[in-house]
Amino acid sequence: ERFPDAPGRPKVIKIKPAIARLLDFLAGISQMLFGISGPIAMARLMSTFNQKTVIRNYALAFFLTLNAIRLSIYIVDRSYNAEIGQMMLISAPFLAIALWFSNHLHFKINEMLFRRVVSWIILIGGFILLSATPKHLS
Repeated sequence: ERFPDAPGRPKVIKIKPAIARLLDFLAGISQMLFGISGPIAMARLMSTFNQKTVIRNYALAFFLTLNAIRLSIYIVDRSYNAEIGQMMLISAPFLAIALWFSNHLHFKINEMLFRRVVSWIILIGGFILLSATPKHLS
């Protein structure tokens, strides 16, 4: 359901289809250049849908597909080594706990607070992305 005018729903900034496609393109370019497309992709999703569960499901599908492709390329390219595998094993329990906690929190937080928190995370992530200097340029 897109943009229902039901009372109590958070206001969504509606964007035109051309701007939505531009954000999609910029997210792809950012992913290609920096390996990060989250801030742009989430801004696009939040301006398209107004239900946090719908946003969450689209984000899950987008990032799961993107990272599965990235993983496949890393495996074919043989970019993984024992150190990376060890770090993945060490971080896996913490990731599982964070996912479990966020899943339970998702259904308890209201739509307006969700939008505010995600918007701040996008803003901070965008500033970090813009302020990061690649090692080869410093």
